[in-house]
Formats: sequence, structure tokens, C-alpha cells
Amino acid sequence: MQNPRKLPIQYGCALALALTAGFLFIVAAGLAYDRQQPIPSDAFGLFEFVVVGLPFAVLAVARTRDWLAWLVAIALTSAGWGWLVYEASLDQGANIGGGFFIYIVAPLIISGASLTTAGLRGKIPDWGQEPEA
Repeated sequence: MQNPRKLPIQYGCALALALTAGFLFIVAAGLAYDRQQPIPSDAFGLFEFVVVGLPFAVLAVARTRDWLAWLVAIALTSAGWGWLVYEASLDQGANIGGGFFIYIVAPLIISGASLTTAGLRGKIPDWGQEPEA
């Protein structure tokens, strides 16, 4: 199989940063709308930025151009964080299991699912290639 073209790392990282910032802004706006308050300046910190951005950063480092893998990451991240906004809108208190899932488990599942999608389609450069001596 012919090796696919690599996505330049700077473009992949810029896309990952833009998607991450967009997701966090949308989540903060959704929570602020639900609570009828303005978006606080410290809505999310570095930890949330890393958690949300992990699947996109993995795709950027893999240098894949596979649009389906990026869409899988976007769809799964949207579903997870959309669920978090929905849970917060119910005002039922802290959901410890949900927090563990969205902060620890979900980024790993999303990263694995998107990488597997690109790998199965043969769209990750150097995937399964023997290193040259």
C-alpha cells in the first residue's frame, strides 16, 4: 500500500488548538446560558484544555489527513461534553462517575477510536512500516 501524504505538524497542531478552544468556549457558553450568568473569565483551566485537546493532539502528532478520523474525534468529544452540559443543567449535584469518565476515560477512548479509524483506512503515515536502517 502506498504511504499517505503527511499532514504538516504545524497545521495539525493549529487545528487541534482551534478545535479545543472552540469546544471549551461552547461548553462554557452552554453552562453560562443554563445558569443565566455571563461566561466567567476562569471558566476552564489548563487541565481541561489538555483533557479536551488530547484526542486532537494525538491525531496531529500522527500527522493524519484522514477527515473521518478527525470527524470521529469531533463527534465523540461533542457527545461527551454535551452530556456533561446536560448533566450540569439538571442541578442534581456533583456526578463523580461522570466526571471520572469525561476527564479520564473519554479522552483515551476518543483517541483510540480516532486513531483506529485512520489506521484501518491506511491513512496514518508510516503506520505498520518497518523503520529504515
